[in-house]
Amino acid sequence: MNPEQFQNIIGYYVEESQEYLNTIYNSFLNMQNTIDDRYELETMFPATFSLKGGAAVL
Repeated sequence: MNPEQFQNIIGYYVEESQEYLNTIYNSFLNMQNTIDDRYELETMFPATFSLKGGAAVL
C-alpha cells in the first residue's frame, strides 16, 4: 500500500468516526431518554463498536 492510499483510508475512517462520535455524543446527551428508548440504544452500541473496530483495523 502506498502512502496516498493509506492517507485515503485514514480520511475515510476520520469521516466515519465523526458520524459515530456524533451518534454516541447525542445518545449520552439524552441519556435519560436513551435508557428508555430501545431504538436509541440500538444505534449507540453499534456506533461504539464500529468506532473501536475501525481503530483496531488501522
